[in-house]
Amino acid sequence: MTLYDLYKYTSKEIVEVEYLLDQAKRFNILDVVQEAFFQFSPDLVDEEIEGFGEHEPWAISHKRHIVNEIIYYLIYKVCENEYIAEYWINEQIFKEIFTPFMLKNDFRKLDDEKIFKLFKSYLEENFEKVE
Repeated sequence: MTLYDLYKYTSKEIVEVEYLLDQAKRFNILDVVQEAFFQFSPDLVDEEIEGFGEHEPWAISHKRHIVNEIIYYLIYKVCENEYIAEYWINEQIFKEIFTPFMLKNDFRKLDDEKIFKLFKSYLEENFEKVE
């Protein structure tokens, strides 16, 4: 039995989480992803989900944590001002505004500099600058 079996991941969820973990490894942030897994458990939901108890499926929680840590990394890479970076991190934490960026881009085809440039462009095109 694997952890994926224990957490009741579907085949699709395994592929998605493996891709995200590969990107976290690429950016050398697996330790912060691991820490996020231990700090947070799945959010409680209003209705019980069969087989999962009274919380969202683990795969959703795990994907959210990995995506968030990658986004935090990208924010720090492209934001020169620490306060603006903190603002964008809080926006991601509370509103998940950058998750669509992660969903529509395949990082495997890009080198790190292109990813940083793409993220910075996304930030500038989609959001007003915070001064």
